[in-house]
Amino acid sequence: MAVAVQCYHCSTVLELDEGFRGGVCRCSQCGSLLQVPKNSSHDVQRAARPASPDGPGRPARPGNPLEDPGLSRGQLDARSPGASAVGSSGALSRSPGHRPAGPPAAARAAAPVTKKPGVDANLRPAGKKGGKPGEKKKSKDKTLFYVIIGGAVVLLVLGIFVVVLVWKMSSGKSRTGAAPSGEAANARVSPRILGVPLEAKRVLFSLDDATSTINSFTFITHAVQRAVNSLRPKQQFCVALWTGQGAEFFPKHGWAHKSAAKRLFRNVENTQAGGATNVRQAMVASMKKGAGQTIFITAKNFFAPGLVKAMKKARKSGQRVDAIYIHRTSVPTPLARIAANSNGMFLRLTKGQLERRTAGQ
Repeated sequence: MAVAVQCYHCSTVLELDEGFRGGVCRCSQCGSLLQVPKNSSHDVQRAARPASPDGPGRPARPGNPLEDPGLSRGQLDARSPGASAVGSSGALSRSPGHRPAGPPAAARAAAPVTKKPGVDANLRPAGKKGGKPGEKKKSKDKTLFYVIIGGAVVLLVLGIFVVVLVWKMSSGKSRTGAAPSGEAANARVSPRILGVPLEAKRVLFSLDDATSTINSFTFITHAVQRAVNSLRPKQQFCVALWTGQGAEFFPKHGWAHKSAAKRLFRNVENTQAGGATNVRQAMVASMKKGAGQTIFITAKNFFAPGLVKAMKKARKSGQRVDAIYIHRTSVPTPLARIAANSNGMFLRLTKGQLERRTAGQ
């Protein structure tokens, strides 16, 4: 049911909704603030001036009329022609034939002013810039969690690395603490004899067992033994001793692996050394053995004529020939030409150099 009140200032009758009862509204004609009565009545009730917040009584009127939009402007509007006191529904008042200027923006919403206890009306809710309360704390907690996990992973990786490094260093010291011997030492050295590399799958050591090498034969066999121990697992070898009728092979048939070297060289040492040898037949027989690489070791001063031609004829395609000549002088020898024809090496050593190289190889 509508509530009819009359402005105490301009006598305009306003029709308000029930929600305004006991509240405050503003006159749509003069803009004055009106106190709506609480009691219900069908007659038009005269509204009173709202009580001053500082105390009872009328509020002080400002010295400048323009500073009071409710009173001064209402007085000015009341003097204007065509301002009659005709009320209208919805707290708006209109005169016949005249449309008054609308009230200020603050007076357009004639809703009752209600306040919640303990809440300041001037305070606004927090904007979206800061986010909801607690979001920053959650973000910091998550960041701290990831930092802790990452640090733990890094420490774990460093610990594993240190353990592996210490283990390798300790195992390396245990391996290098004692002097290497036998096959373990030779496995780390590329196969060679007195500086000549041994690259073929099958290697033949052809040794002059004549009187010329009687003083150095022990060093020669020792060098061959060390060379055999340095062979790779898939390499095979054979030892040929020069004789008056050609060459004697160890083993007699086929080839041997370095695992059989100890027993085989025991047979070589038991063979009687010295005497005359047939160089041409011994070297040609060695070539016919079919090794991929043949190393001739001798200390002879004289060689039969036609040796280079005979070796060239006996040599198969791909066979390599190396020659180690034990002599104290640089006398011409056909061994250098034989080695050069097969892209092999020719090495001249004195007895002293042979001893030193055998010890160090």
